[in-house]
Amino acid sequence: MPPLSVPPVPLVPPLPSALLVPPPLPEPEPEPLPEPEPLPLPEPEPEPEPAPLSALGSVQGL
Repeated sequence: MPPLSVPPVPLVPPLPSALLVPPPLPEPEPEPLPEPEPLPLPEPEPEPEPAPLSALGSVQGL
């Protein structure tokens, strides 16, 4: 076979210079912000009065 003009490709490609540089140290986590004071809850609406039994009976068909 005639000699190849292309040089043999190495099995492991050369590492880019970026991988040779050690990774930078992780930045310290910022302190958590203090939680805001909870807003006062609005007064709950008064529950509706239960319907009289006679109305419930007519709706259920009893």
